Amino acid sequence: MIDLYKKISIIYGGSGAECARKIDERIKAMHENEFYALRSSIVAKQILGGANIFKLVQQAISSSAICIIILTFDDIDNTRVRQNVLVEIGMALMAVKNLDDCIFLCEKRALPDDFPSDLKSWINPNYFDKNDLDGIAEKVCKEIVANLKCKPYKNILSRKGYIYDYRNVLNDIPPAIFEEKADIQLEHILECWLDHIDSFDFISEKIMYLFERIKFFPDFNTNKKFFDFLDALRAAVKPCEADYEKYDPRFINTVCSLAVAIIDYTALKLRKDVIRCMRHPQADKKFADECGDKFSAMAESMRKFIDKTESRPDIYDYNWLIKILAYEYLALAEMKVLNFRDKYDGGVSATLDHVVYCYEKVIELADDYAGTSDELWRGYAEYDLTRAYEAYYKITGDAAYLCKIKEFSLKSIITRKAWCRSNKFRGVFANALSFEYFLVKKHELEIRYEIKEYDHCTKEDIFGDLAELDGELKEYCDATELGRLYDMKSSIDEFRKLLAE
Repeated sequence: MIDLYKKISIIYGGSGAECARKIDERIKAMHENEFYALRSSIVAKQILGGANIFKLVQQAISSSAICIIILTFDDIDNTRVRQNVLVEIGMALMAVKNLDDCIFLCEKRALPDDFPSDLKSWINPNYFDKNDLDGIAEKVCKEIVANLKCKPYKNILSRKGYIYDYRNVLNDIPPAIFEEKADIQLEHILECWLDHIDSFDFISEKIMYLFERIKFFPDFNTNKKFFDFLDALRAAVKPCEADYEKYDPRFINTVCSLAVAIIDYTALKLRKDVIRCMRHPQADKKFADECGDKFSAMAESMRKFIDKTESRPDIYDYNWLIKILAYEYLALAEMKVLNFRDKYDGGVSATLDHVVYCYEKVIELADDYAGTSDELWRGYAEYDLTRAYEAYYKITGDAAYLCKIKEFSLKSIITRKAWCRSNKFRGVFANALSFEYFLVKKHELEIRYEIKEYDHCTKEDIFGDLAELDGELKEYCDATELGRLYDMKSSIDEFRKLLAE
């Protein structure tokens, strides 16, 4: 997954300036050439002219992932460490989380006799020769990479070993935000995510950070701030001249177009007027046609991405997450086009064939690559395949599709139940993930009620299973904030009334 940049602070005294500069240049070159998520700065440059030097040094150190402290010897008698640096060492040890976050360098082969004894027992410096600063810079950078376990992101868009775990998407949000009320919490999370995207130097990082979080966007309030957030994302994934110097223009333009299409899909899908029209397209045929045309245009853009990646993998060899999103959102967009039809008919069979193909590709890619995602993508695709086969059945009446409906409906229930068991989120996000499980389980009961041939059972059987689901939901809600699950509770109550008629 994409990490935020780690700050590296370099502290030196007097004659350590050249060593500090070499290390700083080396870290910057690693970032610029290999896209290491590192941001280095020399503390001395930051505090020159500062009114409160100690406060500025402390701020620089406390915000750093690693401090590099260069111990040089006083110009007067060349026997003792500069006293200002000793003060800064003390400040660093107070500010950093543990001693491993400090890397000490010393130009002599032994610490001087007057070096504080308490520090001597802790510090094991790397000794260096001023005639081999390149060597010490390389050694220090290797130690930084090892300590922080950071990886280069240069090939992240096509990396075969790319690792994604959806449970970590909120790890870079300050804990205090989760103590706020739901509406404010969600707004602040969006602000953090946007700040983080803006902090990245390379468009590949921006895109992957966005794609890692895109499935969570429907969990946010669809107010003006959310749609402003989506507008800001569109601007963030627009490539500039500097991007074309680092990437093949064909490669980067294609993935940026996909990102924009997915953002556009999300924005249109979550509009309240679009949601109302999708439920009753015949009520406003003109608007329904407009919506269908917009989703169709998005699907065409995503289809072009798929066609390029399938026909020219030598150029468009994207990592598995990008491919999964392309197939999934193409199928979602095509299903939306069908939703705005007055009725299903034989003319939509070809579209449904392609929808099923796309969801099967999602499952295939998830099985091959997405082992750390706890079957997140499989759980979405299984439910979407259930809906696709329902559409097939409505068109053809072919009982063979009932087996497919049952197969993928039950699979999606099992997969999504596992999400609840491994749910480490809190509040809004915990409920949103659990909502997906209750959704598919209730939908399976609705299928049994609407399609009598699906599962020969009585209304009393469905009543019993619905009561069991209601109890399961109540047990869950008693242990957490109800949040979005109010809607699910109301939906179950409405279904019970329908059964009673």
